[in-house]
Amino acid sequence: MTDTVKIGPVERADRIEVIDVMRGVAILGILHLNMPLALNPAFEVFSDIRIIGWGPLDQWAWMGQHIFTEGTMRGLLQLLLGVGLMLLASKAMSAKGPVGVADVWYRRNLWLLVFGAFNGMVLLWPGDILFPYALAAIFIFPFRLLRARWLFAIGLAFLAWTVIAGVQKYEEAADFVAGVEEARVVEQAGEELSQTQSAALAEWDRRLVEQNGNPFFAKESPRLRKAQAEPLSYIEKFSQEWFGLFKVGQIQEWVIYSFFIMLIGMALYKVGFVQGALSTRLYLAVMVSGYAFGWGIRYWEAQALLTFEPLPNPADPFGDIPRLAIAIAHIALVNVLMRTRAARALGASLGAVGKIAFTIYLTQSFILTYIVAAPWGLSLYGDVGWFQVVWMSALIMALQTVLAMWWLSRFRFGPLEWLWRSLTHWQRQPMRLSQDERVQPAGYGPQAAE
Repeated sequence: MTDTVKIGPVERADRIEVIDVMRGVAILGILHLNMPLALNPAFEVFSDIRIIGWGPLDQWAWMGQHIFTEGTMRGLLQLLLGVGLMLLASKAMSAKGPVGVADVWYRRNLWLLVFGAFNGMVLLWPGDILFPYALAAIFIFPFRLLRARWLFAIGLAFLAWTVIAGVQKYEEAADFVAGVEEARVVEQAGEELSQTQSAALAEWDRRLVEQNGNPFFAKESPRLRKAQAEPLSYIEKFSQEWFGLFKVGQIQEWVIYSFFIMLIGMALYKVGFVQGALSTRLYLAVMVSGYAFGWGIRYWEAQALLTFEPLPNPADPFGDIPRLAIAIAHIALVNVLMRTRAARALGASLGAVGKIAFTIYLTQSFILTYIVAAPWGLSLYGDVGWFQVVWMSALIMALQTVLAMWWLSRFRFGPLEWLWRSLTHWQRQPMRLSQDERVQPAGYGPQAAE
């Protein structure tokens, strides 16, 4: 029998509104998290968070970012990428399902690799997520046939591995600090230190200096900032940083982590959690417990970091579970809000951003690196602190939300979504809305294909 399943871009009336809203939340949240690294030398931010600004407002801004949003927006997007596969693969839920679905999935992610490289090398954003996410997405298609419990089991096994690694890291740090304290006791007693004890004290001093602004970074910072005031050196520096991620293995780590979180996203879709198929009581329970656990661990972690000493991190033994717990709580929160009077406003604003998230994300890179930071733009590189990030990102978020709503009142897709879909299907997609479609609400249904 000939397979007549239509495989193409999702129609407006077939979208799942709650997923669009979640995607909108994630893509705007990523802007706020990217700004400190896009507008300052990364080594400064990672070396000592106080370097880029540490007034009272900066401290509150950093604390809020670290506890409530750090890493969780990426986690939410990774979960939604798994959901995206299930939406597309709903047409191929057997081993002999339409080969066209697999063809579309692989082609769209191969193109996503290209767009990721463009974001890194041309838009000059070394923290690009498109490239590693596309690599991870390429490998998850065969897992669409697994039952939810197996997808959960595989994903949670990976989280268990992060817990084991975290426990080992914590124990090593605790043993090191215990050795330092023992050496201090001997030193204070006026006794001769052993070679091991002397080495422990020297290592403590080295780590303390490193955590409080490495002198090398302090010396190099003015030179690098001056070099980045020149257009050619600015372009060279950022494009080389993107390639540098391959050398340190960071992209590989992102790919592995993303792969397993995507599997959990697929499982959450299969049990109906993401698309709002469960009870409000359950969503409230998940939301409260997820935030209480995740934010609690993050607060505990922040207090340890703010000592600015190389002490054991109390969050390490929990691995990546707090980050995932917060991301899942975000999903529960959106599902609760979408059942209230706020649903219309959320669907109109954040939902619009979520529909053109690809365009929003790449234009964020352009705004930050070509307009805000670049020497030919506002030339603010190295001059943006933690609190400035809050109001600057809020302004850009508001502008992008308004433009997204305006654009979708006239067109079917965002400009880059249109290009991506046209390349994926190798056929020019319709772009403009008809007059009738403009005056009618977008409409949402229980299914979406892409």
